[in-house]
Amino acid sequence: MGNRAVICMKDNNKETTINDNDLGIYLHWNGSEDDINHFLERAKILMDNRLGDVDYGKARLLGVIHEEIKGNLSLGLDKCKYLDTDNFDNGTYIVDCSKMEVINRV
Repeated sequence: MGNRAVICMKDNNKETTINDNDLGIYLHWNGSEDDINHFLERAKILMDNRLGDVDYGKARLLGVIHEEIKGNLSLGLDKCKYLDTDNFDNGTYIVDCSKMEVINRV
């Protein structure tokens, strides 16, 4: 149990489904819509005029989340095929990392 979610990170908003090899962030306790939007807003501010640089954006999003979740539990990173994308709490948020916006939720 928890407040689980996966953030499936995309390079642009053309694809709104989960692919096995997409990079994903697993959250055990911070998966609510409010939490996700908070993380995305902080990453968006941090990226500033480099927002479209998706490789750096993905890293900075992970860094923002890492700063907010203390300890050594409740945060993971892997390909989506290895994460609990069907977790019965908040599901999976598909994020366009070029804009730091949720584009779908499954």
